[in-house]
Amino acid sequence: MIVKTVKVISKHGIHMRPCNMIVDITMDAQCDIFLSKDGEDWADGKSIMALTMMAAMEGDEITIEANGSDEQKVVDKIIDLINKGFEKP
Repeated sequence: MIVKTVKVISKHGIHMRPCNMIVDITMDAQCDIFLSKDGEDWADGKSIMALTMMAAMEGDEITIEANGSDEQKVVDKIIDLINKGFEKP
């Protein structure tokens, strides 16, 4: 199991488009993955609605928890995406 925390730097927070970008990463993942804003109410990382309802804003801390065979790869991709402010490569 991996647990990592990252701060949201995007001035728009994690709204529908960023949630969709996260789900694009997690949908085919073999691991279970959950995200939480400020340690409250865990959201399924494969559910765009659950992620959207998290309502993470700029400056919020997001905890990512993953458990499974590809956990490290998936967590690294999500952290990279958040650290880049959800800018496409």
